[in-house]
Amino acid sequence: MSAKSQDSRLSESEFLARQAADAKAAIQQTLTEMKHVVLEVADPRPYIRDYPVMTLCAAAGAGFVTSLLSPRGAGKKLLAATWPLLRAARPLARSATKAAAAAVGAAQTAPQETSTI
Repeated sequence: MSAKSQDSRLSESEFLARQAADAKAAIQQTLTEMKHVVLEVADPRPYIRDYPVMTLCAAAGAGFVTSLLSPRGAGKKLLAATWPLLRAARPLARSATKAAAAAVGAAQTAPQETSTI
């Protein structure tokens, strides 16, 4: 006997009860599938395995931003303590960048030896 012929023999209240039960089961199945998809996408292990350095930097940055926003302000204290050091290191970084650029420019303009066989 088909489901359609069984549905025709049911009273209206039985039919609606069966439809409600079917809808509830479908919703539960959909929620279960969505839960598995969300857990799979939110799992950080594949990202950590494929991009370990970027993940470490992102975690460190997120931790620092969180410390800046925290009520105790540990990040603010750290930033206040290290800011003078960072400002003092700025000219050193500029001179190192200029020296590296000069070395690259000198290497590019130097005559290249050609070998004859």
